Amino acid sequence: MKTYDTENIHSSVQFDFLFDTIGGSAYGDALNWMKPGGVVATIISSRDAIRPDVADALEQDLHLRTEFVFTRPEGKNVNRLRELVEEGKVRPLISEVYPMTVDGVRKAHLSSQTGRTRGKIVLSREFSQ
Repeated sequence: MKTYDTENIHSSVQFDFLFDTIGGSAYGDALNWMKPGGVVATIISSRDAIRPDVADALEQDLHLRTEFVFTRPEGKNVNRLRELVEEGKVRPLISEVYPMTVDGVRKAHLSSQTGRTRGKIVLSREFSQ
């Protein structure tokens, strides 16, 4: 499985789209990888945003279009996301899978607390190692 690692990405790699779910310094770092004219979608509202000092300048210099996106976790919306994943249009990055047990939840929580997780941590009833 490939993981996001800035040390292994060549400087020639740039992205058209950024989906920001973290904000803060990670957002500022990610902007450095954007192509001019790219699009940024964020779930971090301006009310909750902690923006790095460089964000405004980078967004302006790169002519990035930024949009706040929000969806309610309703069946219709979740089913649409499932369809996009099944069609290969959205590829979630899964970093770790743990069993849906007390021990699995504990391990998942400890992993999350490290702050080094890239991608999603999944709890599964159908766990196999």
